[in-house]
Formats: sequence, C-alpha cells, structure tokens
Amino acid sequence: ERDQAVTMTQAKADIARLQDMLSVKDQRLLTLQTRTEELETIFKANADEITSLRAKNAKLEEMLQKQNDIEEIRAARQFLQFNEKAKLEKECAASASSMDSMALRQWALRVGN
Repeated sequence: ERDQAVTMTQAKADIARLQDMLSVKDQRLLTLQTRTEELETIFKANADEITSLRAKNAKLEEMLQKQNDIEEIRAARQFLQFNEKAKLEKECAASASSMDSMALRQWALRVGN
C-alpha cells in the first residue's frame, strides 16, 4: 500500500510535470501561430505593394516611351527644317548666280553698244 501510494504520488508528479511541459509547448505553438499570422499579413501587404509598384513602373515606362517618341519627332523636325533651309539657301544661291549672269549680260550689251 505504501509502495502504491509512492507510485501514485510519483505518477501525479509526472502527470503534473508533463502537463507543465505540454502547457509550455502549447504557449510556444500559440506564439508561433500568432507570428505566422503576422508574417502572412506582412507578406500580403508586401505582395500588394509589389503589385502597386509594378503598375507604377509600367506607367512610368509608358511615359518614358512617350517622351522618347516626342524627342525623336523633335529631332526629325529639326533635321527636316535643316534640310529645307539648306535647300532654300541653295536655290537662293542659284537664283542669285543666275541674276548676276543676267545683269552681267545686260551690262555687256550696254557697254557693247
């Protein structure tokens, strides 16, 4: 009976110790679950932020492409204006040369008479 009482006391002590260990493990599990939920929330927020940044990046790339297109159009206009100016200058020079030749002929005709 005495051995049975000692065994029973030991068993109760073992059960209490095991319950304490289980309680500690339950607390750790609860802490881990809470932390997991926090991390999932953070990951979701990060995923949303990444999606938002990708959309902004696409918009900026579109704006940059438009700016590049505008600059290319400006460069093409300047090139065309330069060519048009050179063409007009060439035509003016040819016209002036032709006028000079006519004036010289008229002068020669007058002088010759």
